[in-house]
Amino acid sequence: MTRSIALCLCGVLLSAAGASASPDDSYAKYEVMDTLEAMAKAYVKKDIKTLDAIYHDDMTYGHTTGVVQTKADVLEAVRTRKTESFEFSDSDVHIYGSVAIYRGVEHLGIGGDKPHMSVEGVMWVLTKGNGPNGWQIIARQDWPLPPR
Repeated sequence: MTRSIALCLCGVLLSAAGASASPDDSYAKYEVMDTLEAMAKAYVKKDIKTLDAIYHDDMTYGHTTGVVQTKADVLEAVRTRKTESFEFSDSDVHIYGSVAIYRGVEHLGIGGDKPHMSVEGVMWVLTKGNGPNGWQIIARQDWPLPPR
């Protein structure tokens, strides 16, 4: 159900943005990746001020468990969670006017009592906004990856 909500949100955003990618979007793709990298670094450092600027006020953050968090929920989780690393791979970014969709793999190193590596597929949706790089994250959804 959460995936359906995220996909519907993407459809609405793409319709509103005109849904046509331009070959001149390479700089925008760089900005989007720069925003995601800044978010990952701030997440690990617990830099709430930076995350507050990068996360859109209406952000929806979905998990494979079905849990959907708001911006406030995610910021609170960052304060309490021990994340030691946060990286992306298999990155693919598409720009549709003022909307960007990132699809790839997210690697989170979680510390604490039960350290582990969380690796999952993820889609981030960003919109042109007031973020430090001109982009803000408005939605996230992850899914389990098939065994490789």
